[in-house]
Formats: sequence, structure tokens, C-alpha cells
Amino acid sequence: MNNQIFGLKFRQLRKQQHITLSKAAAGITSRQSLGNWETGKGELAFEKVLLLLKKINVQPIDFLESSISSYLKQTTSQISEQPS
Repeated sequence: MNNQIFGLKFRQLRKQQHITLSKAAAGITSRQSLGNWETGKGELAFEKVLLLLKKINVQPIDFLESSISSYLKQTTSQISEQPS
């Protein structure tokens, strides 16, 4: 699965809660690393992702289900648009 979907989903959740990039990253990773992950230009260790989710009060299982659901919708749409 495309790792980019997780960063994008995290960014969406973070912004919904009006949490800045700096505030979310504080004590976990650099603001730049978090920004790169959110935009698909970098990766983060799973442990850091779990800490970030805790910081924005999102359960890991909810995050994964939501992210995977978004990925499946995107993939299904792309397949449907391909000519036969």
C-alpha cells in the first residue's frame, strides 16, 4: 500500500483539530520530518506515528481503518477509470 495515504490522512486529522505542524511534532520528531511525511516526501517510524496519533487523540485502529478505507476507495476509482 502507498505510505503516502497515511501522512495525508494524519495531516487531515491534525488540521481538523487546528493543531499546528510544530505543536504536533514537538518532542516526537522535527517539524520538517513531519511535514515531509504528511506530503509523501518522507517516512516516519511506526513508533513515532503512534506517538503522533496519541498527541492528536486518535486511536491507532481508527486511523488505520480510515486510511485503508480511503486507499481502497482511491484504488477502486482508479481501476474503474481505466479503459477495458
